[in-house]
Amino acid sequence: MKTTVGDGVQAASNLTTTQVSWAGVWVYICGSRQVAASSADPHNGNMKLTIFVCLVALAAAVPDKDATILLDERSDQGDGNFRYEFETSNGIYTQKTGTPGSEGQSNHQGAFR
Repeated sequence: MKTTVGDGVQAASNLTTTQVSWAGVWVYICGSRQVAASSADPHNGNMKLTIFVCLVALAAAVPDKDATILLDERSDQGDGNFRYEFETSNGIYTQKTGTPGSEGQSNHQGAFR
């Protein structure tokens, strides 16, 4: 079954809430231009596109709530020497070693992926 959303755009009635939300955003961005071309704001289309791209990026950046910690090793001697290694089930990995420098700085060496 299809229902009319507006301006002749049709959406299936069995869409999920997220799909309906994105359909509404798409209709808003691509909806009919009822303003005359001479009085239209030239930045309005760019603004709508920017908002749409930001919403897509936000949806893609949803964290992985099922990730678990596979490895978490830390040691710190308190004199500037330290080492840690960390890994999760979703592929995050980092390890770092630190030593005190000759002029009081901290020297770090490590990797991440």
